[in-house]
Order: sequence, then structure tokens, then C-alpha cells
Amino acid sequence: MENRSQNSAWDYTDRLYELVAQRLEVLQAMLDHSLQAGCEGTSDPSAAVRLLARRQGLFDRLMELEQQLNPYRYDDPQQRHWRDASKRAECRRMLARSEELMRRILDFDSQMLAQMESARGILATQLQTVASSSDVSSAYAAANTLESPQLDITEG
Repeated sequence: MENRSQNSAWDYTDRLYELVAQRLEVLQAMLDHSLQAGCEGTSDPSAAVRLLARRQGLFDRLMELEQQLNPYRYDDPQQRHWRDASKRAECRRMLARSEELMRRILDFDSQMLAQMESARGILATQLQTVASSSDVSSAYAAANTLESPQLDITEG
């Protein structure tokens, strides 16, 4: 009976290790997509939309993993039984790396958002300039209509 309990405890931490490793892989893939998009230019709205589309499946997978990790967040880490200390240390290292990747992804997303807002501002200014030019053109056209030659109704 003791052996079964020990195996169950190891299965529990083995599963934690697997989930943390999968989370790290997903975050690395998300960062890779972000870095690739950064090379393409993130101020381009279509590039940003392509990035979001590529990352959506990864984001969905990350949310699944986060749900599966929830039970581990509420238990006492000191009560977990690991097969060996090196596996626990590796799991801790993967968690730290995951947090680093998450920070980098969030930083990238913040920069992308700032660039898109800047591009939106530039576009708004350009649209305002075009609208003003259109108003000026309309005013000239109206003025030309008023100054057009008078109709000749005299006998001739």
C-alpha cells in the first residue's frame, strides 16, 4: 500500500513537471512568433493581425495548461514528493524561464500596441489632411461656378 501511495505522489509531481514543460514550450513558440512579427514590422496593422491569428491557437493551449495547473497552485509545495531533487530543480528552472518569457511577450505586445497607436495617429492626421484638401477643392469648384461666364441672351 505504501508503494502505491508513493507512486501516486510521484505521478502527481511528474504531471506537474509535464505541464510546466508544455507551458514553457507554448510560451517559447509565442515569443518566437512575436520576434518574427517584429522583423516584419509591428506598426503595420495587417502584420499585427497575422501575429494575433498565429498566436491564437497557442494562447488557447496556454489557457488550457493554466487551468490544468490550477490545483498545483493551491497545494503546499513542501508536501509534494519528487522522484529526485534534480527533477524538482529543473521544474523550478522551467517555471522561472516561463515567467521570463511571459514578461518578454507582454513587453513585446505593449510595444506593438504603442506602435499601432502611433500609426493610427499618423493615419488620422493624413486623413484629416486629405479631408481638408477635399474641402479646399470643393471650395475652388464652387468659386469657379460663381465666376463662370454669364449666359449671353442678347440678340445676335
